Amino acid sequence: MNNSTFFLKNPVSCSSFIRLNIKKSIKHLSILMLFIFFGFSANAQIWVNPLTTGRPIATNYLGDNLGSSWYFNFEIGQTSWNTSDVGIGQNPDGLTGWSWASANYYEDGSYPNKHVRRDIGSFQFTAIGTWYVVGRAKANSGDASTYADEGTWSNDTNLTASSSTGSCPYFTVSPIENPTSQAGIVFSGTQIDLSWSQWNSKNVMVVRRLTSAASSSAPAQGTSYSVGNSLGSGSVVYNGSATNYSDTGLSSDLGYTYVFYSVNNNYYSAGANAIVKGGSSIAITGSTSFTLNGLPQGPNTSTVSGSTGTVTYSYVGVSGTSYSASATPPTYPGSYTVTATVAADTNYNGASSSATTFTISAGLYTYIPDTNFLNALIDSFNLQRY
Repeated sequence: MNNSTFFLKNPVSCSSFIRLNIKKSIKHLSILMLFIFFGFSANAQIWVNPLTTGRPIATNYLGDNLGSSWYFNFEIGQTSWNTSDVGIGQNPDGLTGWSWASANYYEDGSYPNKHVRRDIGSFQFTAIGTWYVVGRAKANSGDASTYADEGTWSNDTNLTASSSTGSCPYFTVSPIENPTSQAGIVFSGTQIDLSWSQWNSKNVMVVRRLTSAASSSAPAQGTSYSVGNSLGSGSVVYNGSATNYSDTGLSSDLGYTYVFYSVNNNYYSAGANAIVKGGSSIAITGSTSFTLNGLPQGPNTSTVSGSTGTVTYSYVGVSGTSYSASATPPTYPGSYTVTATVAADTNYNGASSSATTFTISAGLYTYIPDTNFLNALIDSFNLQRY
């Protein structure tokens, strides 16, 4: 009864006690929910979205720069973050050989998104193939980076750098092509005039070597060369924007090989050759006086400089001696000339000697012309009589 009287006498105090405890519970729950929410937000993986896309973005050539102020852009899905970068490279791991640099804020997107970018205009493509480019960001220093490689909003921390799967943007880089229509023409014994057509308006470097020497070395990619620099057995004779050049101070009896390279910011094409053969000479040697012996005879030796090609001889009768040009030396007495010719080879042009006169005398023998020839003359005479 006393207890009943107590509750009946203090209804307001009881109600206040209940309300106070309910308020305390709500307050504690609210604090707990805020803690859970903000704690989750602080540690949740950041979301990113690519703004620059393309597979490929463009096709470039070895040695190219993208040009001044070429921006790669992406979007971050919150108002603040720890770091944001843009990287470009070829290895799918996103690390080996990659160039990473900060991506800076430049404008707001739809709230709370922020747009960031990196200027990669000065980046140079130093190898052919596929070059991936991607943005990444992290909310806190201890977080893994989220990559903007999915083609849309993503919080994926795995980079998928591939030209066959996924959506990671990339550039395709092709080899530099050679100059065309390269040629070398001998202007004089000591000068060769060179000409070519540029590829894609690129400068041309020309390397000269003796054709008989070992091949010249290819230029090192990314290295600058000046006239006079050596490349193995060769040397640079021209590097510039023209389409012709006269190479002087040469030897007329030597063969030269010229290699023409297109140049793109100190990166080079594979090279195209033009061979200018050297001059050859040949002279008849040996006796020019022979005595009838019933066998073909005449000079058949010579000295040659230059070509190692096959040497041939041509014999012909002169001064009333009837003998048509033939590779076989004459047999009968008379006056003749012989000319020697050496064929061209890889390094040298062919050449012919001057005609050398020689004779075959009867000596102690009485020269009896061919009986078939005499019989033909008699038959002809008899027919004319009748």
